[in-house]
Order: sequence, then C-alpha cells, then structure tokens
Amino acid sequence: MLSSAGAWSGHYGHITKVDALRGLARVKIPDLELETYWLKLPVQRSKGDRSVDWMDVGTFVFLMADERLRTGSILCAHYDESNMPPIDTVDRVYREFEDGSVIEFDRAAGVLKLDIRSRIEITVTGGLHITNEAESTINGKAIVVIGGRDDDTESNGPDTMVTSGQDG
Repeated sequence: MLSSAGAWSGHYGHITKVDALRGLARVKIPDLELETYWLKLPVQRSKGDRSVDWMDVGTFVFLMADERLRTGSILCAHYDESNMPPIDTVDRVYREFEDGSVIEFDRAAGVLKLDIRSRIEITVTGGLHITNEAESTINGKAIVVIGGRDDDTESNGPDTMVTSGQDG
C-alpha cells in the first residue's frame, strides 16, 4: 500500500533480479549507486483474464519508490541508446522473442505474420472453425490430418476425409 508519509520519487535503472513466483524485481539505480528492495512488476491484467510477461534481468525501467527504495512499483520498461526499438513505424504491432520468433501485425496492410522458430501447439476444446474467402496454401515437409466426417452412427472412426479439394 502506498503511504503518504515520506517522499516518493521516480528513478531509472536496470533490473538485477526477478522473482517470477511473486511478480517482483530488484533494480540497480546508477544515479544513486543503490539497488532497490523487491518492487512490484507491472502486468496488463491480474483478475479474471490474466497475463504474465515478466521483464528480463538487464531491462531498462522506470520506477516510483519511497526514499528508502523499499516500497514502490516498476512502472514500465524503456528503450535506451544501447537497446533501440526493433521497428521504426507506429503502423505495426511487433513482438520479438529471444529465439528469433516474431509475431507482427501490420495495421496499414492488415497482415498478421507469425515467424516461429520452434513448434506451434494449438489445443481447442470447443471445436475449430476456419473460414477463408481467398486462396489458401499449406506447405510443409509432411502434413498429417487426423479426423474427418463421420456419416454413420458407428464409433469406428471417420468414414471419409476431404482433401485437396476432392469431395469424399
């Protein structure tokens, strides 16, 4: 809880430690030559829908804290001269991961790009419906489709499979 006693001030620094279980981090403040106590990390949503995207050690951040640097919160991360933004336009939403994977949405062109350097796993428990009103291409070393249309009441698996635009 924020207290009105004492002065609160803003500081820039770099994260030195992260406690992912509690959502806390410590920050080295170069101007003061001090390290904070454990401060709260920011999240976008923490009730109902929830999200977690902890900052890495070394991330350049801005924080508000009491004069003893024991109570406060990290407000946000910033780019700096040693770590510039990966894109130079406001028309794209861009997320780059350490392994080189990228999720990018170009708002001007209306194009979502996924460049994933490892696996993609999708689990759907309520059914899956895909509609495409343009030409579609799936290209891969091996493509396996399991399932199909079951036209009878037997429980012996799918009766027909529609592939390559052929009706089964």
